[in-house]
Amino acid sequence: MNRKTSAVIRIICWSIIAVALIAVLILGLNKRWHFTPFQTGGWSYPESSKYTAGPAKLPADKIKNINVDWLDGSVTLTTADTDKLTVNETSRQKLSADKQLHYYLKDDTLLIQYRGATKNLISTFSNGLSKKLEIQIPKKYAASFREIVVDGVSSDLSLENLKAEKLYLDSVSGDITLKNIKTDTLTADTTSGSLDSTALIVTTSAVTNTTSGSVSLEGTINDIQHDSVSGDLRVLSDICPQKIQADTTSGSILINIPDNPGFTLDYDTVSGDIHTDFPATGSDSHLTYESGQNHFRIETTSGDITVRKNQ
Repeated sequence: MNRKTSAVIRIICWSIIAVALIAVLILGLNKRWHFTPFQTGGWSYPESSKYTAGPAKLPADKIKNINVDWLDGSVTLTTADTDKLTVNETSRQKLSADKQLHYYLKDDTLLIQYRGATKNLISTFSNGLSKKLEIQIPKKYAASFREIVVDGVSSDLSLENLKAEKLYLDSVSGDITLKNIKTDTLTADTTSGSLDSTALIVTTSAVTNTTSGSVSLEGTINDIQHDSVSGDLRVLSDICPQKIQADTTSGSILINIPDNPGFTLDYDTVSGDIHTDFPATGSDSHLTYESGQNHFRIETTSGDITVRKNQ
């Protein structure tokens, strides 16, 4: 199967999936459809009986990992001039205990759930709690985390002024915003939500996957792996990444990097244009600048590829 045929198949498949998901969402929100598996499985999680409902103030020095599962609204993690790690939520309606956030400090891992365990996820979603979760971390412990995991459905995710060895972010339709974040590895998945970052430092690798959401990585990024259908990728890095591997169908790719000892660019595009500010040499599908020691591999179907030199 050639690349053009493969790309067409991808577009058709993702279009069918998108239409199906939109139909499920519309019917679910209007309470015209009931899906038994959701009602049977519900919002469930292991050891739910050990969770506590409501806000919390916890000893920050005991917490090395944070894991959040959230449905709608927003999730914010930031620093504050406090002695304790605080967990709070707000909602447009009064929340009963079973609809409040539930947390569990298991060893050195703080687990946070959107609500108490229930067998009826459809009613939970259609009620539209739209809760805003805010986690405030004492500034002196902002760089002490091994792993931060945030999983949202239609939730906007925002992280600021934090350092973690590993960072995992997942959102379906919510946007992801990162400000002044340092991590060894970043893994971010979205469907239609975008990812936007400033002052981002990734020392090992940044892995992003989207369907239609755009991704903007701004900061110091050493290694980038990106996969998308129609979402654009924008990179503005203070250093030249050692490796970039990007694959998109109709999304464009823009890479802004400073002058550097050299890179090789292997690219494949059906109808997209290719442009670089660097005086690279080579033939179709392969360009080399200076030593060629850093390696870029970019594939698109109709998206443009641009490599610019930072001024």
